[in-house]
Amino acid sequence: ADRQVMRLREQLARKLRVIQQQIKAFLLQHGIAEPAGLTHWTAASVDALRRLELGVELRFCLEVMLDERRHALEQVARATRRLEELAKTDRHHSTASTLRTVPGVGPITAMTFRVELHDPARFRDGGQAARMIGLAPQVLQSGPTRREGRLLKSGNARLRTVLIEAAWRWVAGDEAAKARYRRLVASTGNGKKAIVGMARRLAILLWRLSLSGEPYRAAA
Repeated sequence: ADRQVMRLREQLARKLRVIQQQIKAFLLQHGIAEPAGLTHWTAASVDALRRLELGVELRFCLEVMLDERRHALEQVARATRRLEELAKTDRHHSTASTLRTVPGVGPITAMTFRVELHDPARFRDGGQAARMIGLAPQVLQSGPTRREGRLLKSGNARLRTVLIEAAWRWVAGDEAAKARYRRLVASTGNGKKAIVGMARRLAILLWRLSLSGEPYRAAA
């Protein structure tokens, strides 16, 4: 049931993004310039949309979409508050707080990891946890030759996406993670591959913290 709350929030956030894309497509279709700040949907940019001089029918269409966006935004906020309340309950508080000691891991990431990676003790090692999430490469082996290919398409895509997003924040907020990321970029020559590698490391780190209950230490 706790996991369903998290998944509901994800569905609502996805719906919000779709509505925002529809509004931008509407502006493009009718040759209407986007107000400044609409890239990040600032309050000023939304207010500017409501003050655009448009014909009656176009104004009606835009107002309906903006009202729909406002409702979706309220629903996302409502689900977020519920998820934050769940994070404070006895069954989640200790683990969620421990996971949040990692730079870049906020309440949503912590709770997503907590409820999606059910019973972390069932994995023998971090590699197993990474494979369950879908952050392990496909191994191609012929005799003594061993080569790692693309990521396995199996696994928890929802959790994988959240961890890749969190990996960017981890790299930005933790010098040790940033140094590791730079080494991966140098060895792979590809920033996207490097961040996936960091997401895998983050998954294993969070798995270990879930079991140990000890806070993150960058030096370690």
